[in-house]
Amino acid sequence: MSIDFSLSAAAKGDVAAIVAMLEKYDLPAPDIDERLLRGFVVARPRDASPNELAGICGIEIHGSTGLLRSLAVASDWRDRSLGRILVEDRLAWSRRTGLQEMYLLTMDAAGYFTRFGFTRLERSELPPEIQATSQFSSLCPATAVAMVRRAASPLPGPTYIRHSADFERPQSNRPKKFQPEI
Repeated sequence: MSIDFSLSAAAKGDVAAIVAMLEKYDLPAPDIDERLLRGFVVARPRDASPNELAGICGIEIHGSTGLLRSLAVASDWRDRSLGRILVEDRLAWSRRTGLQEMYLLTMDAAGYFTRFGFTRLERSELPPEIQATSQFSSLCPATAVAMVRRAASPLPGPTYIRHSADFERPQSNRPKKFQPEI
């Protein structure tokens, strides 16, 4: 697998590119703004323009719980494990942040997320802080599947994220280099 992208924490200047990517792939974007960026990571192709993204994934923090959201991978970057890398990075970040439970809503990717230890639950079982999000209350349809992952759940299979903490707050505008474990 060729690693020709870099991961970095989303920055204020990424909002427009994140919204554009979510809209392109018919994912909810109206609530994306600077306040949500703390939990977002972006993947950029090497030698790409600053607004070109290969993928994105985010977490909304609500107390000790999080809402995994906005996983999108550009069509020409699919089948390169980028989606898995983005999800694993955010799950590692959530553990370091101290989140005890991670939730998500999905229309058609429930099977994909079971690979990461997520299990289905009834929407009525979601905690009030997740039910109060715009994702739950208005952006995702009532038919979206709700899923949960407990913090104690280990990531299944090998992990390829190394030094993920480097992606939280970049020291410069230059993205950190992605380094898979070998």
